[in-house]
This record gives sequence, structure tokens and C-alpha cells, in this order.
Amino acid sequence: MVCMIRKPDTNFSCPHAQPEVQSVPCNHPKQFKWSSIQQGLIYSGQNFGSLFMLISGWQADRLNGKWTIVVAMLFIIISNALLPVSAGVSFFLVFFLRCLTGIGDALLSPASSSMITRWFPPKERPSALGIVTGGRQIGKFIFTILVFEKYHVNYDSITYV
Repeated sequence: MVCMIRKPDTNFSCPHAQPEVQSVPCNHPKQFKWSSIQQGLIYSGQNFGSLFMLISGWQADRLNGKWTIVVAMLFIIISNALLPVSAGVSFFLVFFLRCLTGIGDALLSPASSSMITRWFPPKERPSALGIVTGGRQIGKFIFTILVFEKYHVNYDSITYV
């Protein structure tokens, strides 16, 4: 998002302010005039959606965890696929899609835990849970390394918002 946002005009002076960091201009054809509050809402939109986990835990136990994971992945895939297109349309649409990503994540965690408790014996559950939860972070790490090394792309081309 750093590359997509125009630097806001600051008409105030603060005696304790640090000098601002200069960034290299990027090649995005359109930069958005989002305020710092709007940027913060976009960043936190996924966390707002993740609050849905407070009521989604029962759903994974009552219904099939497999189908809950399918629905969660559809939410995550659709919202992330539409995100670059929606950024040019509306700030509220970007915020909604980030919340939808959080809702997908909120469905994914209880469903995977529910499936682990049903499919693994009690002695193997801690290992299975560690593999599932650690696998997400390891996957993100490996993906980033592969993209940088294999395709020689810069950071802003793989992280849109």
C-alpha cells in the first residue's frame, strides 16, 4: 500500500517530528488519496472480520468442517482476487473485501481445529495442530522467498494492499 498512496499534505509543524522517509516512486498508474485513518481501516479490516470467530466456532462443530473450510477458502480467494480491481472503485469496497477476508479466516481456524479433533487420536492432536497452524506461516515465508528468487520481482508487485 505504501506505493499506492499519495503522501498527505501536512500543514502543521511539530518540534518533535522526525524527518519523513522518502520513498522511491512506483509505477502504479493510479495513486489513491486515502487518509491515514482510511489506510488504518484497510489494514485492520481483516481483524474486524476475524471477530466473526466469536460466533463461528459453533458452526464448525455443528456442520461439516470440510464444507466450512471450502466456504472459508472461497471467501478468501474471491475477496483477494477482487481487491486490486476494487481499489480503483471505492475505499468502502476495499474495506468490505478486507473484512470478508477476515471472515474467511475466522471460519478457517475453528473448522481446521474441528477436523483435527475428529480425525486424529488424542495423542496425535498436538502435533497435527502444530503442523496446521505452523504450516500457514511457513507457507507464507516460502512463497515470499520463491517469488523473489525465481521471478526476480520487487516487493510491491506481490503485495498489492
